Amino acid sequence: MKILFSQLLAVLLVPALYGQTTMEQRTKKPTFSSINQVGVLTGAAGEAATVQSINGVRIAQWFTGIGAGIHYYGMRSIPVFADIRKSFGNKPNSPFVYADFGVNIPWENPTQLQGKGYEPSEKKGGFYDAGIGYSLAGKKNRAVLFSAGYSYKKMSNQSPVYSIGPWPGPPNYETFTNHFRTIVIKLGIQL
Repeated sequence: MKILFSQLLAVLLVPALYGQTTMEQRTKKPTFSSINQVGVLTGAAGEAATVQSINGVRIAQWFTGIGAGIHYYGMRSIPVFADIRKSFGNKPNSPFVYADFGVNIPWENPTQLQGKGYEPSEKKGGFYDAGIGYSLAGKKNRAVLFSAGYSYKKMSNQSPVYSIGPWPGPPNYETFTNHFRTIVIKLGIQL
């Protein structure tokens, strides 16, 4: 019975999945595409700006690429990530979903760089961003993108702790882990 059900499900789903795109879109050749975005991050610690650049390949309704950005939320950092997007519909203007995942690299300020060992030291952590958006098509395969999503970045901060006593020794270090969760709204252009 289970085998019959799985075969029936496969017979029904495979044509439905292919039926969502036209023959022209399925056979479309891969093309290079670049997405450049600016945005606002908002969360418990307030608001901050972000900028991103993603470069990759677009095939029919799919896009995949590698990107980097600058986040000013919480602690200044540079997320480096993989991006995947899926557009819906056969029209030039269409909704899409996206997911980014990668690593978040701290961008320490000048005081932290001068006082290594005495000032807090930030460590890299994970990063992801996922959401929905809408693409407004322009000329020559260009588009304006509007998106909203949820962003998360993790950073560890290592600070020296000095002992008080007659023989002060080298500092011990205490690690604090920060989890920055934000709502992100972005405006961009796809070339």
